[in-house]
Amino acid sequence: MKLANIWVTSASLVALYCSVLPMACVSSATTPDETNRAETEKPEIVVDTAAVLSTVSPHAFGMHTSVYDNSLNSEYLTTRLPEAGIKLLRYPGGGYSDNYHWSTHTMTPWPDGNRGYLAAKSDFGNYASVLERTGTAAMITVNYGSNLDSNGPGEPAEAAAWVAYANGLPDDATVIGTDSTGRDWQTVGYWASIRAAAPLDVNDGYNFLRISRPLPLGIKYWEIGNEVFGNGFYVTDGGNGYELDLHLPYNATTAGLRRGDPALSPTTYGQGVVEYERAMRAVDPTIRVGAVLVTPPGDYSWGPNWNNDVLAVCGPSVDFVIVHYYPTGTANSIIDSPRTDIPQIFAELDKSISANAGANAGNVEVAVTEMGPNLSGATDPFGTGIFAAEAYVTFMEHGATNLDWLELHAGGFLNERNNDVGPAYHGIQMAHFFVQPGDTFVRTKATILGVVAHAAIHVDQSFSLLLSNLGTKARTGIPVTIAGPILASDGTRVDYQRLVDSTTVDGTIAGPVQITGLGNKFTVDLPPRTVSLISIPLAAPE
Repeated sequence: MKLANIWVTSASLVALYCSVLPMACVSSATTPDETNRAETEKPEIVVDTAAVLSTVSPHAFGMHTSVYDNSLNSEYLTTRLPEAGIKLLRYPGGGYSDNYHWSTHTMTPWPDGNRGYLAAKSDFGNYASVLERTGTAAMITVNYGSNLDSNGPGEPAEAAAWVAYANGLPDDATVIGTDSTGRDWQTVGYWASIRAAAPLDVNDGYNFLRISRPLPLGIKYWEIGNEVFGNGFYVTDGGNGYELDLHLPYNATTAGLRRGDPALSPTTYGQGVVEYERAMRAVDPTIRVGAVLVTPPGDYSWGPNWNNDVLAVCGPSVDFVIVHYYPTGTANSIIDSPRTDIPQIFAELDKSISANAGANAGNVEVAVTEMGPNLSGATDPFGTGIFAAEAYVTFMEHGATNLDWLELHAGGFLNERNNDVGPAYHGIQMAHFFVQPGDTFVRTKATILGVVAHAAIHVDQSFSLLLSNLGTKARTGIPVTIAGPILASDGTRVDYQRLVDSTTVDGTIAGPVQITGLGNKFTVDLPPRTVSLISIPLAAPE
């Protein structure tokens, strides 16, 4: 996404994404009450704690950050991010990634000459200080689209030097080498020594990278480019696409120049991933490298062959695949999108990975490095909070390694100007209250109209149940049965719901409050449009 505005709003951000990539915004045109017809069965919630679905990754709770964020280095993030459970920050920011050059903090312009906007204190040296202050890991998107001279494609050596700066040791003499333009990227120790040094009295251009840190940052996750399928290979109107890719020069006077050109193909990108992998792993063999895929099935309009053709080349060696999730709909319908979309997304990804990754298929993780709703018509911010909770939880339930909300200071998470929290913050916080890294999801079945249920066993073997009433009607006396270890009769409850007097367009998180009469069988009441968390410890031994 190409964003040059100093102040970026949630609405403008997602609207722009969906204007250039409409099929990534999966349509959800009906409300939960109209789609969920499971109430032909007995209305109940049944949990099988022996049927484990997935384990929550250490990096599951992520957040998209950008070099155009004026508040990226704000001190308040030290408390705000842990409160919401955020464990990882993605950088340098979506579509900017294929223009951005980390070692100079500069941008290759888009074909129209626009160089974007770089906020103060958004360079990688300052970003490293944010990671340290907040205790977060990182997801780095390296530049696949352009070289440092802005006259050709991205260079694996530039990405390898980034890994060297982040993860190398000052005494490492490993040679990174010269790229295809003749630029010498020196050695691992060269870049690690810059990281370890204090700023010079006379700035040589690298002082922003001198952060007096001898120890490596230890960044593990590295994406190769961002939405590369938007590079013009699939455009049907003679345009250039929207993602910068100088593997083929731009020529605005020749209609259809880019469509179908082999230099922009999924096969070429797959080969590029392998080349980047080789260069970057030579610096640090422990990193994990990811390849960009389209999000099935909505993104297949860009070419249903993209995923298979990419993975046919890099599937045997890649560590994770990357998709983005921007469902579109009304405030009433968007909250049901995770329940309906995510199982299909994973089923399709599994087919492509299994068919192309060979013996590596079981090792390939799924990362959702951009996510957020695209609301049409009259918006309801409270719905964004419910969507955020359901999206994070449902993706984790299906085994996603990382989920990054778009973005830190937009999309309803934090307000860039005043640090106010929004509905997405509340929703992600509810997901964080529900599960944390190391917890395991277990199979849950809900047969109540408009109600979605998730259950998890925590590391200490206590139990939690997250219930979202997506409908407009209250549900009372719902029977809950939990098969497994004996649970205590007392527990706690937390609710994300509208304020009683409706004085706010968002809602509030109420609790935890003590509740009784639980155990392995109990009934629960759910107000309309509410996310409720019930936590129960194991019963004390007799």
